[in-house]
Amino acid sequence: MSQSFAEQLNQLSPEILKTTPALLPPPGQQSNFENPIDKGHIFVVVGTIEICLTLIFYFARLYTRTFVIRILKWDDVTCAIGVIGSIVVYAGGIMGTTTGPFGKHQWDTTLWEITRQKGFILPSYFSTITIQPTLLFIKASFFLMYLHIFSPMRWLRISVYISLTLLICFYGATSIVQIYFTTPKFGETWLEALFSGSIVKSNILAVPNAAVGLGFDIVILVLPLIVVHQLQLTRARRISMTVIFLTGIL
Repeated sequence: MSQSFAEQLNQLSPEILKTTPALLPPPGQQSNFENPIDKGHIFVVVGTIEICLTLIFYFARLYTRTFVIRILKWDDVTCAIGVIGSIVVYAGGIMGTTTGPFGKHQWDTTLWEITRQKGFILPSYFSTITIQPTLLFIKASFFLMYLHIFSPMRWLRISVYISLTLLICFYGATSIVQIYFTTPKFGETWLEALFSGSIVKSNILAVPNAAVGLGFDIVILVLPLIVVHQLQLTRARRISMTVIFLTGIL
């Protein structure tokens, strides 16, 4: 019976694993294990700034809803879950960058770093399975907020209900598929799952996720702009409200 690639890796000595690249370098390139190009610090800096801003805005919102308005809605719940998911994704990226090979070319990464260090497999797994549900709850927060603010408008309520239904169906389905392909099957090790080919199959979701996700983002951006255009407002006020909603592009 032929051995799987994972079983063959387990038989290799640490010396071989530490001198073998995880991917063959492209033509004209050579693996550099001593001083590789490492852009992990960019993720650390940018990711930290973004998560800090996220937490500042979230707690400002929570304080306003709890102590000023004193009304909590369903969008507060989905927003809280989305923030928690964002923290999990951020923590996985930080762990993979500081203790694993995140940020380096794969040909500058050794098989030892991929298969033996804890800073690659588990952070990759938890970040991967968390992204889809996190996007679901974050985008749902916007639609639920619109439902609360613009509830008198029948066409907008219908648009929100349709969007929420499609949102739940899409991200719910892709979350299940992502978990199925990336989670080790019964009796399978993490290493065997990594090289089983299932994770490669999950990459087919990349383009649909990006395309459909962009579609939902456009809907989230356009809906309030249509509402503002229909309101009886002065030109200056309409422009100011439009600018406020356009900050969502950031």
